[in-house]
Amino acid sequence: MSFFVALMLTVIPDFSMPLKYTRLDNGLEVVVLEDHTVPLVTVQVWYKVGSKYERYGKTGISHMLEHMMFKGTKSLPPGEYHKFIRSVGGTENAFTSKERTVYWSVVPSKYLEKILEIESDRMVNCIFDGFESEKKVVAEERRWSRENSPMGRLWDSFYATLFMSHPYHHPVIGWMSDIENFSLSDVKEHYERYYAPDNALLVVVGDVKSEDVFKLAKKYFGRIKKRSNPAQVISKEPDWNEIRTLHLTGENYPRVLMIGYVAPGYKHADSPALEILSIILGEGLSSRLQDILVDRGIATRAGTWFSSMHDYSVFVIQAYPSPGIQHDSLLRLIDEEIEKIKKEGVSEAELERALRLVYANLVISGQSLYRRGLTIGGFYIVADDPLGVNHYFERLKAVELEDIKRVASKYLLSNKRVIAFMDTKKESE
Repeated sequence: MSFFVALMLTVIPDFSMPLKYTRLDNGLEVVVLEDHTVPLVTVQVWYKVGSKYERYGKTGISHMLEHMMFKGTKSLPPGEYHKFIRSVGGTENAFTSKERTVYWSVVPSKYLEKILEIESDRMVNCIFDGFESEKKVVAEERRWSRENSPMGRLWDSFYATLFMSHPYHHPVIGWMSDIENFSLSDVKEHYERYYAPDNALLVVVGDVKSEDVFKLAKKYFGRIKKRSNPAQVISKEPDWNEIRTLHLTGENYPRVLMIGYVAPGYKHADSPALEILSIILGEGLSSRLQDILVDRGIATRAGTWFSSMHDYSVFVIQAYPSPGIQHDSLLRLIDEEIEKIKKEGVSEAELERALRLVYANLVISGQSLYRRGLTIGGFYIVADDPLGVNHYFERLKAVELEDIKRVASKYLLSNKRVIAFMDTKKESE
């Protein structure tokens, strides 16, 4: 590392959160971040379950279960949770992704105990009323977000082509044929397998005292028995060396080029350098793709997206060609820029900009209790560490210029990627 880079890194502050942590006897992990600025608190329950944990023929079952978790328990009638949250001026929701299902709320902090009571109750006592009608709701969600959405169709096809064996292949919402064939017993089995204290993290951020949260967590969650289910065997993705191509067309479809590369998961030593490379190549108005494509009128938009997950990561390049510009021209210019990085590397100024951008995003996210909770929980999933957020930025600051050049050569291979084209269907077709 050059003296200039070392000096530059000393003026970028470290990033960490003053987290308090405990683990209950039944395996539930609890993380608290105190913030007494406003009398609010976010409560988030993170389960290690999502489409990655689903079998072929049962895709989307995690998302279906998320819907059913709002149908009430033996002691909480359907709709009462939502009514309570609204009555105290709060908000709540949930989401499912490939590796997690998260239930969250933001309420005045004096209602912390009630929220913990509710969340512990539905961890074990969900009653699954209205299953068939909710299945129709999920199927309709699949139609408008996937079947009737050009970009939804593209993303489903894109991941299914990047991963042929590993369950990242599955769309989070599931394939329609699977949704239509869900049974109530399927959902109950999934619930009983994965919704357990030893497969969950409780995140509490806001105007609370950590010792109070730990006592309440033990009071409400501590009585739930651990399930200690055997870990599911996840298929590995076989090594492959080929170009896989997708071409989607349809009426009113946008013209888009997407390029995808499979990379190692978050804990791999190369992951930080890949994230920095992604920022330099395609994030922000000073990125290389902005310069060579957008500023020169060749694309209306262009950027990168590095999705760092537990098992593998995905490095995506996306560009929208300007009128009259063909996909092949875009692809050629992008490939030329990647080859330039492989040969010449990146500059110290680009590395500094990338680090400052990450730091700024962390600070901005920190202005929201909810987003701080998401950040904490997200690293629990990908790093297997409830305090993993406090090691994230130091990993990025350890990246050297040569690392970026090396990972570009190692992972952005022209003969090992998915190239997807989307075009507007012509009237004559």
